[in-house]
Amino acid sequence: MTEGIWPIRKINRLLVLFFTLSLFLLMHGCSAFKGGHGQSYTPSTWPASSSKVSAQLHQQYTQWQGTRHRTGGLSKTGIDCSGFVMLTFNEQFAMKLPRTAQEQARLGYPVPKKNMVVGDLVFFKTPHTRHVGIYVGNQQFMHVSRKEGVTLSQLNNPYWQKYYWTSRRLKLTMIGKL
Repeated sequence: MTEGIWPIRKINRLLVLFFTLSLFLLMHGCSAFKGGHGQSYTPSTWPASSSKVSAQLHQQYTQWQGTRHRTGGLSKTGIDCSGFVMLTFNEQFAMKLPRTAQEQARLGYPVPKKNMVVGDLVFFKTPHTRHVGIYVGNQQFMHVSRKEGVTLSQLNNPYWQKYYWTSRRLKLTMIGKL
């Protein structure tokens, strides 16, 4: 009779292992990086810019700063990087963006890192995930860090430099007129 129990226990162990591994992989979604994310910035250190786009991004940052990371989240109780970018462009610029970083990376047109302007999307690629943020000027971008939530980070941080993938520009002339 004990021999019949062992296969059930083995199956249960395999199921627990499977669900644990699945949960781990799910948690390694947008912005689940192991490296340093750079330091956080308070709204008082927002990059100096008098543009309307910068003011709108600053407003969004102020409202969302510190909101924790949650894979698949779209609210102040938790949000992920692509969700934050999607909501920011919808709320601040009345633009509808796709939900994932991979889809967002197909928008607009590529722009060299050295030629980025406020409002450009900046993407990072690691072996396991894609990450997106919004360039706010002075080599800074706002994004959702797994550790710090909605925050600002430095592009010249060695970690972000290592995983930089591309920058994309949307129709900023339209954005600036909204």
